[in-house]
Amino acid sequence: MLFHGWGGDEGEFLDNVTVQSQSDQRGYVLVAPLGLGREEPGNRLSSWSFQGSTTGLDGDGLNAAVSGDTNAICDDDRTPDYTYPSCGDC
Repeated sequence: MLFHGWGGDEGEFLDNVTVQSQSDQRGYVLVAPLGLGREEPGNRLSSWSFQGSTTGLDGDGLNAAVSGDTNAICDDDRTPDYTYPSCGDC
């Protein structure tokens, strides 16, 4: 699994000729998720989840695997170190 770097976006990654040719040669499926940022997705500074960057995290209140799951996008009281109960020991 590869993730595009800070400040990049999924299109920039997928359009890279080297990425395309190497994945084709190896028979890989390319997946380039849209990262998270302080603003809406598409912000030039989008990245992966880190403290202060929680826009878009799931909070549907329906996850039976997470005790006390709420509708909050990110419950900072339950995730002060940005690890999630559903992740186990990660």
